[in-house]
Amino acid sequence: MFGYVNAFQDELKIKDYKVFKAYYCGLCKQQGKLCGSVTRLGLTYDFAVLAIILDGLSETGCEIAPGRCMLHPLQKRAVAGPCDALTYCAYMSVALSYYKMKDDVRDGGFSKAIPVMPFFGHAAKKIEKLYSEKVAKIRTHLDNITKLETDGCKNIDLPAYEFGRLMAELFDMNNDNIVLNQMGYNIGRWIYIIDAIDDFENDVKKGRYNPFETKEDIKNSINSLWYNMSEIAAAYELLDMKRNKDIASNVIYLGIKNKTNTIINRMDS
Repeated sequence: MFGYVNAFQDELKIKDYKVFKAYYCGLCKQQGKLCGSVTRLGLTYDFAVLAIILDGLSETGCEIAPGRCMLHPLQKRAVAGPCDALTYCAYMSVALSYYKMKDDVRDGGFSKAIPVMPFFGHAAKKIEKLYSEKVAKIRTHLDNITKLETDGCKNIDLPAYEFGRLMAELFDMNNDNIVLNQMGYNIGRWIYIIDAIDDFENDVKKGRYNPFETKEDIKNSINSLWYNMSEIAAAYELLDMKRNKDIASNVIYLGIKNKTNTIINRMDS
């Protein structure tokens, strides 16, 4: 489901790419520190992008300095230091990963997650206390998606709506920014639809659920993708980005578009 929101590296300046990677490394370190090293296995670029946007909106950004990590212990690299955005994204990344794992295992899939679930579950208890309302909403929307998928729902707008509402909650960190809320909603819808397209052929081969029945159904939904992408861009343009604007713009205008074209073209080939 995740990993679709990313930068288009071919069009990213070297200095901006270093900052982009610094946030990803910073999120990884913060997630390990707050939730345990094992939870880093659930880290995706989606939350690094969210951290870049949220920190770019704050009055005082996080400090980026040379640092080391477990994967690269001998070579220092730029790492974003602790800040509110990274802390929040670390917690939300683990919470979403854990409850998604629970749903997948309950449905008889994703068995590789079982050995690491206790580590995520332990962290989730802490996160539930810190963000009780957000966690409750995450669980509600995931439960609604699970029910729709279990029932074999073929109206993709219904589960896409639920995932859109889930992402709206995640983007609106302080529950006070309607623009972030709308941006998150449209990103969530886009993720759910593009993921369904990306998984279509494998799902058909393995007899798994997919909201699309035919490639013709997919073609009929492509306009929805472009509509959501235009709404994402429209919301982004209303944000008062104080930092990281070149990186965020790359993701919004190029990264999401490139991912969409890549998956659609793969389907047609």
